Amino acid sequence: MKREGGNGGASGSSDAELTERVAIDSKGEGQAVLSAQTVFDELIQALGLEAPPILSDPLNFFAEDMARQLSAEEETTDANLIYGIDGVIARIRSAREREEDTEQAGAGATLEAVRNALRSSRYKDAIQDLATLQTDDLNENQREEAANASWTAGRGLLDNSEEELLAYELTVKFADAMASLDVGLQESVAKSLVYAGMTLRDLERIEEAVSVYDDVVKRFGDAKAFGLRSQVANALFNKGVGLNDLERGDEALAAYGEVVEQYGDAAETELRVLVAMALVNTGVGLAALERGEEAIVAYGRVEERFGDATEAELREQVARAMVGMGLVLGELDRNEEAVASYSEMVKRFGDATEPTLRQFVAMAMVNKGYRLKDMDRMEDALAVFDQLVERFGDAVELDIEEQVAKALLNKGFTLDAMDRNEEAVAAYEEVVARFGDAEAQILRDQVAHAKAQIESAKSETEEPPEDE
Repeated sequence: MKREGGNGGASGSSDAELTERVAIDSKGEGQAVLSAQTVFDELIQALGLEAPPILSDPLNFFAEDMARQLSAEEETTDANLIYGIDGVIARIRSAREREEDTEQAGAGATLEAVRNALRSSRYKDAIQDLATLQTDDLNENQREEAANASWTAGRGLLDNSEEELLAYELTVKFADAMASLDVGLQESVAKSLVYAGMTLRDLERIEEAVSVYDDVVKRFGDAKAFGLRSQVANALFNKGVGLNDLERGDEALAAYGEVVEQYGDAAETELRVLVAMALVNTGVGLAALERGEEAIVAYGRVEERFGDATEAELREQVARAMVGMGLVLGELDRNEEAVASYSEMVKRFGDATEPTLRQFVAMAMVNKGYRLKDMDRMEDALAVFDQLVERFGDAVELDIEEQVAKALLNKGFTLDAMDRNEEAVAAYEEVVARFGDAEAQILRDQVAHAKAQIESAKSETEEPPEDE
């Protein structure tokens, strides 16, 4: 089968589609800016800020605050006599003393150290302290606090480390030791398992990740609460991604199929997005297994179900499906249909401002130009490449810059095929002029292609040496 845009042409890779990173709150990744929590955490750590008294010593804070207000009020003696405020303050202070006595030893002291670490955004310290706790030494309230603290610490780290993984394991450990869980804590357990699976994948422990996703389905597969249903859907989707990593393509397709079967009629946007993603990855997986006709059907189902959606996440999946369909049609040498698919995609999303949609529009245009060249419609292909450069030439997003470079390279290839060699060299030189100083490897690769073409052109035009 042919690949789109050989020799540096349009990307035929499906890696972009086979990603779990938009499947579950993005796991904090793929964002253009730092989250407010990340900025806040780094500020606390950089300045060494202590937790405010209302968090570190709430009972004393309220006792002192009441005492200050009482002393500032007029006629405080009468008020105190009527309401017994002095007695209230004394009782708060007494409660604080009892709390201190309880927390000065054993599990209570460890949990207080955990609280202090979390208040200071020292998540690894919190996890280390939590790891020393034994569930048998904790009462029910302490187990719940430990579970919630573990989840908070893991989400605070979000660095795909062994410590982050341990935090999620501790969440499950403490929660499993409880007599009963409310829905909120059940959801934290489900999320911890899903995040553990994602972390394991990033640590290249794929088999373990798949096993964890199975555990989510086993625990919560029959749950009715939306928060739990969404985590089961996430687990099934990410299981498919993991199985694809393991080159177990048919099993991956089965996992995606479960997402569509179980949640295909869901009304919630989060679940609809997962269904769309599962269908897109089904198309990618079928194409990888050289089951192109079935892949086209899968991509078509995305359009049928979500073609009129207005939500950005769903529009992105429709765009992915349309580009994917064009790729498969091209690989099946159904070039007219491939060009039509790319044209429809550009028509529908050409005015989009979202970076991901702009990237897919650029990709569709490169692929359309390549297919037109393959059909010997050279002038039409050149026109498409020029339109892309005109539309996206000033873009600063790396993914779009890559498509601009590919358009210029393919323009050069097309001109070479038309024996317009000087114009071809000018196209290659434009790649070097635009991206010659780029640091990104993907652009450096395109520049290397362009330089190779320039050198080849020079060698072909050099005069052979005269005979002596």
